Amino acid sequence: MIDILNNKPNLKIEIQGHICCYNDAFNELSHQRAAAVYHYLVKRGISKKRLAATGFGGSRPIHKIPENDEWEREANRRVEIEIKAI
Repeated sequence: MIDILNNKPNLKIEIQGHICCYNDAFNELSHQRAAAVYHYLVKRGISKKRLAATGFGGSRPIHKIPENDEWEREANRRVEIEIKAI
């Protein structure tokens, strides 16, 4: 990710945190997941102006909640990167 951002100086991204097990629209853990990636990138020289971090809680699951097994729960616990501008 750092290499891509360094090689594409106009690229802006949104870091999206997600959780499993609950349909809550906001959850502090999902925000913390996104913020951890945000801070990692900033510490490595990526401008804050190019980054946004959002926590979606369990409002955008990959697998329907309640999940059927641990594999589905793990898939719902994630961080996604969305390209906002090139």
